[in-house]
Amino acid sequence: MPQLADTDLVRTVPSLDVPLVMVQGQLDQVAPATPAQRFYDSVTAPSKRLIWFEDSAHTPQLDQPDKFRDVLLDVAHAHRRATA
Repeated sequence: MPQLADTDLVRTVPSLDVPLVMVQGQLDQVAPATPAQRFYDSVTAPSKRLIWFEDSAHTPQLDQPDKFRDVLLDVAHAHRRATA
């Protein structure tokens, strides 16, 4: 993982051709909040959402499973509505 320390997603991924849903743990020390917010603010995508998990670190799906499930269900419902 040392090569990830020098990865700059703002520079290497300026845009996406697909919708983006970012789930970010506020306590994450692997992918800290400030760089995650910087990437989210800079990337262009057809649609994008950033969902903060205040009581989570790098594994919000384990730290806050109920909230994570609700996010997944919301994304699935939004996708169904958009493609109906």
